[in-house]
Amino acid sequence: MNVFKEITALLGWLSGSLAGIAAVFYACGYLIKRAHLNLLGIGALFSFSEEQYMQEGARFMADMADLLARIALPLLMVAIISAAVFFLLSRTGLRRQMDAAKESLSELAKQKPWAWRAAACGVLLVLLTLLIDRELALFGAPLAVSDLLFTPSGGPGGEGNRIREWLVTGDRASLDNLYFNLTLATIKGGVLLLLIWRVTEPWRLRILLTAPFALTFLLSVLMLPMAYGVLKRPARFPLIAADSESRMLAGVRGDVYLLDKAGDEFVLWDAAGRRVVWLPRDQVKGAEIGRARFLFGPGSAR
Repeated sequence: MNVFKEITALLGWLSGSLAGIAAVFYACGYLIKRAHLNLLGIGALFSFSEEQYMQEGARFMADMADLLARIALPLLMVAIISAAVFFLLSRTGLRRQMDAAKESLSELAKQKPWAWRAAACGVLLVLLTLLIDRELALFGAPLAVSDLLFTPSGGPGGEGNRIREWLVTGDRASLDNLYFNLTLATIKGGVLLLLIWRVTEPWRLRILLTAPFALTFLLSVLMLPMAYGVLKRPARFPLIAADSESRMLAGVRGDVYLLDKAGDEFVLWDAAGRRVVWLPRDQVKGAEIGRARFLFGPGSAR
């Protein structure tokens, strides 16, 4: 009976874990899809199934795992080298001086435990302010870019217009670099949250002091998938050649992209005319689907 109870408990834990993972995938996929469609200017035209949102979220998580691994590897190497240097120094005559300094700091911390905590709290608040002002503020620029299909060129100057230019010209290096910096800013926010939670442990105002750090980290975590939908998700759709006598296609002279097949309609993008075309399926005698191409950048039909 104990074995069956353990198996039942394990299955319950697994089902709860899978449900939690699915919820995270769905939430991330939803934010990515909506941000990407808003970028293109067609956010109000589409609705997707839960499976599509979860697939998008799973792709985001896989990319994040790869990015975090590339970030963690240099940090791990630095930690190993630092540990080796510390070990070698501890074997020399500096060990006695290091032990004496450690004892002095420990004694000072015991005499005035509030002093170092207050100083550390002040430093962390300053670092949080700098993080918000210099790094997390960059989240607003990519999320402000919209209607890229209809207005590919923006006004002069501004971070948003510069990102718009990167998207239109296919400058992947600049886009990837910005997303990398936003990911680093989110990680820094998480580290500051852990540190302030540890520093304020004995204080009654712990929750109040931690609140701005937690709010900042939560907002950055929510905005990161949206930034991914703008900066990382490619605007790539298949070409389509539809045999139809519909007047909607009468004036089309350039490439036509299949944006979606929604129920009984084909949703097409006329690249030359910069317009979205709804084509009922019963008006299509036949259609040839070609390879997927980018709407912007190298290899596009701009």
